[in-house]
Amino acid sequence: QAHPKARHAQSSKLAASDARHNKRITFLQFNVSSIPSNATVTHAKLVLTSKHHLAHTRLNLHQVPSNWSAAKLTMKDRPRLDRRIASVHAQHKTRRFGFHVTRVVRRNGAFSFALTSSSKHHAVAFYSRESSWAPVLTLTYTLPILTGTPVPPVNPTPPTDPSGCSLSAQLVPSC
Repeated sequence: QAHPKARHAQSSKLAASDARHNKRITFLQFNVSSIPSNATVTHAKLVLTSKHHLAHTRLNLHQVPSNWSAAKLTMKDRPRLDRRIASVHAQHKTRRFGFHVTRVVRRNGAFSFALTSSSKHHAVAFYSRESSWAPVLTLTYTLPILTGTPVPPVNPTPPTDPSGCSLSAQLVPSC
C-alpha cells in the first residue's frame, strides 16, 4: 500500500503480506470454458507455488467480483474482498499450496480470487502466469450416464466368393 496507484500486471511474481506499510494482495482471474453443459463439477482446486519456503503464515483465498482488469488494477481501485472461501497454514518448507474452490467453480465463466497473507514482516511471493510454475486451476467433473433404447446387434451379410461358396456369420464355409 506504499504505492496505492502502482500497477503490477506484468510482474514476474505475485505477492501477499499484511505488513502495516506494505500491504499486498494478489488477485487472480480464470476464465473457464471447457466444462460441458451437462457436466457436474466434483472437484476444483487452485494451486500456487511460492518462490521461497514459507513457514508459520496463514494464506487466505477470497472470492472477488470479476469486473476488473489486471492491466488497470491498483490497490486504490481493487475489487472488494468477498467471503473467504479457503485458508491454508504454511508449514515449514512448504512451497505448493492448494485451495479447494469447488463450491465456487461449478460451471463455465470468469472466476476471480484474492490471496491475502497473515505475514506482518515479509511479502509472500508466488510465481505468476509468466512462469512455468504459474497458478493452476484444476477441475474434475462427471458426465451423466446416457440411457436409452438398446440397439440390436447387426447381423452382417456373409460374404460370397466367385466360386459360389459363402461364409456363415460363424465363418463356416458352405459350397
